[in-house]
Amino acid sequence: MKRSDLLKEIGKLKLEGKFEEALVLAGKILSEDIYDPENYSLIGKIYYLLNDYDASSRYFLTALHMELLHAYKERENNEIYRKESDAIISSVETPLVKHLAKNDIRRLAILFGHTLIHIAHSMADGSIDSEKIEEVKEYRDILSGKSKETSDRYLKMEKEFYLALGLVFSLAVIDGKLGVKEAVVEYFKKDEHELVDIYMETLSLLKKIR
Repeated sequence: MKRSDLLKEIGKLKLEGKFEEALVLAGKILSEDIYDPENYSLIGKIYYLLNDYDASSRYFLTALHMELLHAYKERENNEIYRKESDAIISSVETPLVKHLAKNDIRRLAILFGHTLIHIAHSMADGSIDSEKIEEVKEYRDILSGKSKETSDRYLKMEKEFYLALGLVFSLAVIDGKLGVKEAVVEYFKKDEHELVDIYMETLSLLKKIR
């Protein structure tokens, strides 16, 4: 079955709530290319829908690392992309990014806000407080394909909470020195308690910043 056909079937299965079956097909897609960040993101979304937030976060972290490596290489070979990405990075006001060395791939994390938001959801939503339940439900509906619209309230939460959380957490977890082969396995080896500790430290830091 072609990738496009598999993706179509996965979308159908998610709508029907058959997440385990969708995961099997997504695994087949990943086996065809273990270096494609979209494949890791696809599986991360399904694990989230299965309420396995730990697995979800590991797949999203791997997806981000792959995206960073691809972007770093593209910047070396594409001057237009380099200038455009530099402009985006320069517009970010947080010193957390600006202090990083120019050859540190983590500087490019802000280019992948969608993945940072996924990472934050997978870390936070398992223990989210009641005020944010509607936002969590809205996110789940988007992942499952039940909804394509986002409310202003969700977009505000996404920008003010999830994006910031995902960025700070990822800067702490991502090892910018790892190449593509090492990154494939790195985030699946990390101790669950270590990731939780980093997440709690991230929350504490964000509270101080605000």
